[in-house]
Amino acid sequence: MKKWIFISIGLVVVLSLIAWLVQQKPGQAIAFYHLFSMEEPPFWLQRIEQRQEVRARVQAAGGWDAVRRECLQLWQTNQDGGMVWNKFQTNQPALPPALAALRPMFVNATSPGIIDITLYGMGETGHRGQAGYGLWVFCDVSTNLAEPRRYPNCTYHKLSDNVYEYY
Repeated sequence: MKKWIFISIGLVVVLSLIAWLVQQKPGQAIAFYHLFSMEEPPFWLQRIEQRQEVRARVQAAGGWDAVRRECLQLWQTNQDGGMVWNKFQTNQPALPPALAALRPMFVNATSPGIIDITLYGMGETGHRGQAGYGLWVFCDVSTNLAEPRRYPNCTYHKLSDNVYEYY
């Protein structure tokens, strides 16, 4: 009987440690995951790390206001919806400093007044290994999230005024 009590307590301690590690250090949790599994880490674990990284990048760029301001300028010069920036191509046109600080994979000025900033995804690694994650910045006041979405299977969450994350 005592043996099962000690095993149960040990299991609770190990699970508590893993939960704390995931919340505090998602990068280390992913490394820990790789010790016990040959598979890629689950998307939810990658997303925790991605959100922390994006928050740090936004703060380094000057905050959400700087990102929104530069997206609005980008939208005003590309209202036809034809602007596409791709880090894998020529990187032209040059991105404004706050957007460049986000280190995006793609930046698109889409037609209903949205700047779509893709930060992570399959294109970065060429296989399933990276959970998709991006930002939508609404530049046109008539645009709202109730309109048809570009990616219907994505989940959207509001991060700041006119800024949504999608994954």
